Amino acid sequence: MDRKIREMLDKLREAAQSVGDNAERGAKYAGKKAGEIWDAGKLGVRVLELKCDISSLQEELGRLVYGIHRGRDTGDAEVEKLITALDEKAAELADAQKKLRRMRGRKVCPACESLCGSDDAFCKRCGAHLKAEER
Repeated sequence: MDRKIREMLDKLREAAQSVGDNAERGAKYAGKKAGEIWDAGKLGVRVLELKCDISSLQEELGRLVYGIHRGRDTGDAEVEKLITALDEKAAELADAQKKLRRMRGRKVCPACESLCGSDDAFCKRCGAHLKAEER
C-alpha cells in the first residue's frame, strides 16, 4: 500500500508541475498580448492626436490664405511655416498609421484605401494588387 501511495503522490506531483508550467506559459503569453494591446492603444491615441493637430494647422492655413485673399499682407514665411508643419505632421501620421496597421495585421489598398487582411495579395473591394511594401 505504501508503494501505491508513493506512486499516486509522484503522479500528483508531476501533474501539479505540468499545471504550474502551463500556467506560467499562459501568464507570459497573456502579459505579452496585454503589452501589444497597450502599445497599439497608445499608437491609436497618437494617430488621433496627429489628426487633430493636422486639422488645426489646416484651419489656421485656411484663415491665413483667406486673409491674403481679402488683402491682408501676410509674409510668405508664415505660409511656408504652416505648410512645413503640415507636411511633418502628415508624414508622422502616415508612419504611425502604417505601424498601427502592421500591429493589427492589416494592409491598406493603394487604390481604394480599403483595409485588407495581412495575407491578401489583392484588394477584396477593388481587386488592386497589394505590393510588398503595403503588406
